[in-house]
Amino acid sequence: MRTSGQLEILGRFQRALLKDLEPVQILRNLLEVATDEGVERAALFLYHRETRELVGEVASGRGRHYTVSAIALPLYAKGHVQEAFFAEGPVRRGEEWLLPVVGEEASYCWADPEARCTVRPRATRETRFLVCPSCAYFSPKGVLSLEGVPQTLRPLLPLLAQLTALALKNGELLSERNRALAELSRHAEALSHVSALAREVVKALEPAAVLETLAQALSERFGFFRVTVALVKGEEGKDYLEGYLTVRGKDVYWTEGISHIRLPLASSPASR
Repeated sequence: MRTSGQLEILGRFQRALLKDLEPVQILRNLLEVATDEGVERAALFLYHRETRELVGEVASGRGRHYTVSAIALPLYAKGHVQEAFFAEGPVRRGEEWLLPVVGEEASYCWADPEARCTVRPRATRETRFLVCPSCAYFSPKGVLSLEGVPQTLRPLLPLLAQLTALALKNGELLSERNRALAELSRHAEALSHVSALAREVVKALEPAAVLETLAQALSERFGFFRVTVALVKGEEGKDYLEGYLTVRGKDVYWTEGISHIRLPLASSPASR
């Protein structure tokens, strides 16, 4: 096959993998192009650290006309996909090619732990599914499975695995960015509420009015069902917290002197 033809096919895979950043859509784009290029069956198994499973979607068909089914494979189970996940390069089993998808700067110590593992406890081929996922050097992201690969496509398989890893990395960066923006948005909203709360509180002059305004503002702005304000009372060495007032909905209950909330400060974890 001419180099120009290989580059054209590789370009189609590259555009499919990088045109979206969401992992699920990346997977669908990849499977769509793979089946369109003549692959009879394609699957991408992504590693989930939380469950230590290879969760994949398997596609059969051509182009956009394919069916997809989901499957989850635990690392501890014996299987060819799990074996390929720990492999250093493409693994062929009959008509199926299994390509480990690995992150950048891979040491592949998990592929031959008896010879390459340098940490404690040292992993072996029998224990690597337990030991390796917790190691800082462990960087596999999943396994790309292709069945019935045309002869012309086979030289491109290692590059296809690298492109898949790059696409997944982009998806991870997007997820991290979205999480950071969401957290920043929550902080900004909280600061806005606190600022507005401070402006409302300073308008009150009497202590009782300040406390009532504070409790009502907390209830309204943060959506608390019930807000109780407690004050420190007593003498030095015998201080205690006693309920002062409670706001529930639109009702205000003044409970000073009769509150069930009476907590000696000495018994509070914060005072120890």
